[in-house]
Amino acid sequence: MAEGSGPKFSLQRLWQSLWRSLRSAATAILQELLALVFRRPCPVCDEDTGVVPCPLCRNDLMAEFDDQHLERRLLQDQFAASTSPIIIPPRHRATAKQPRSPIPRQALGSPVWFWNIYGGHLRKTIHAYKYKPAESLTPWLGDRMVDAWNTLPNHPNSVLLVPVPIHHRRQDKRGFNQAERLAQRLSEKTGYRCLTNGLVRTKATRAQFKLTPKERRANLANAFALGPDLKNLGESERDIPIVIVDDIYTTGTTSQTLARLLEKNGFTVAGILVLSRALNLNRRSRPTPPQ
Repeated sequence: MAEGSGPKFSLQRLWQSLWRSLRSAATAILQELLALVFRRPCPVCDEDTGVVPCPLCRNDLMAEFDDQHLERRLLQDQFAASTSPIIIPPRHRATAKQPRSPIPRQALGSPVWFWNIYGGHLRKTIHAYKYKPAESLTPWLGDRMVDAWNTLPNHPNSVLLVPVPIHHRRQDKRGFNQAERLAQRLSEKTGYRCLTNGLVRTKATRAQFKLTPKERRANLANAFALGPDLKNLGESERDIPIVIVDDIYTTGTTSQTLARLLEKNGFTVAGILVLSRALNLNRRSRPTPPQ
């Protein structure tokens, strides 16, 4: 029997998953109780307003959203991201005759839908969400993904939401999986079923943004597998399209790897829905996504 398999291993993983869920629920309840007694500060700017995120941060986020409508159209319209696979030319070395493309090289495959461009106040907010960590930001950020979904001209009437998994060590350290929380919020607002354990990460991997394309592929080799929610899916539900949910889409290596894994196992992937997508408008630097 292969290492890391069998009844004992499965029972251990089940217990770890149950323990994480109980701890996360206890943390959320404690946060709400504290918020009733004390005014809850904004996790992004630390202003003591009792609203998360605070009105000033919300205004900044929505102002960025309004200002970046042309950049979103560049990705959504020029490459038909809402209706067909992404086909983005590779980035070339900048020259006097051929300046560097503002679009980072992307993995080809499933369509990508997103709320806004990664950077600015949204980058700061996602950083607070994942690193403080600030699970209280889930409702507001999740609702922005609902906004993005509802504005799509063409999407399936029924889908299954599958969050991008993180390794259990990272989840234990952070206390929650941000993609899972966003997918659960989407499920609450849309009525679509969320398969929390649809996919599992079978090994810890290095941060993708530090690696070359070849290193990214090697880094993710055999890093994911189908989870119990997909393995035990009824025959009547196997034909329902799947939407992969995550917080950030940069090169797309991770989410497109998951899409190929799902399709290899007979599932249909409708697309990838994220809160933010990288677009390098500053040719000298690109924001580094938090992992």
